[in-house]
Amino acid sequence: MNTIQLETLSLISLLAFCVIGAFDGVYYHYYKYRLHQYEETKLEHYIHGARGVIFSPIALLFFVFDSKGVLLLLGLTLLFVDLILEVIDILVEKKSRENLGGISPGETLCHVFATGCRLLALGFIISTKPMESFTTIDLSFDLMRPSLLLFVGLCFSVLSLTGGAMHFLPRKVRSALVQSKGASIF
Repeated sequence: MNTIQLETLSLISLLAFCVIGAFDGVYYHYYKYRLHQYEETKLEHYIHGARGVIFSPIALLFFVFDSKGVLLLLGLTLLFVDLILEVIDILVEKKSRENLGGISPGETLCHVFATGCRLLALGFIISTKPMESFTTIDLSFDLMRPSLLLFVGLCFSVLSLTGGAMHFLPRKVRSALVQSKGASIF
């Protein structure tokens, strides 16, 4: 496959991840289970926030910029940190959701498909990089991504950071922000 095909597949996978992840977060986490409201789900909620904040620079380093060298290694390190947080999230979910009836099969499917789409998007984009991108020690990057991939990556980065950071706001502040926008699920 050539670079354009791989970037296109990455874009499609990233868009699917965004849609599935947004549905999972809004419907299951906030609307159905209201994870932010219970003491027993607080750790899980904070893990989700941390993952959102961490995925913001990951999106920039892989989907917006064509990172090389140290910046590419930083992106890979952040992916490893995200993987550790994902494992911790899986390990705490059963206990934190006990009083809520556990995780539904629908939410489990969302998690499986979102993870698959995220890994495909990253795998396709990483496979566009020549080996020297991994071995150089410079701090360079190029804005050589196709416009749509760059735009989606940038939007995802901003929304991921915003959504992740909201997990750490005090409940009253978060509720006031969302209530002022006319929503009532928070």
